[in-house]
Amino acid sequence: MLLIVLIVGGENVKPYLTFIPDNVFTFIKEKKWMLGIFSFFVGGQLSSAVGSTGAFEVYCNDALIWSKLQRNALPSIEQLANLIKDFGYELV
Repeated sequence: MLLIVLIVGGENVKPYLTFIPDNVFTFIKEKKWMLGIFSFFVGGQLSSAVGSTGAFEVYCNDALIWSKLQRNALPSIEQLANLIKDFGYELV
């Protein structure tokens, strides 16, 4: 997901992602199409693998905040955002 944000956002998201080195942004800019195709195929494979095995867990500071095995459901983006905010993190 972060890769797609970097591909689409490019230099516009750079001020918000200060933990990513400049050379990564340069590489993404130069290889935008290759990385886009890669993320499409790999992302599809990962999502089908995660959905079929039932193994989807989200941790925040080593604390389990979502388990598909316990809840029998994948979280929505809103649910994940609210759970992360409950830990005191601000989403940009």
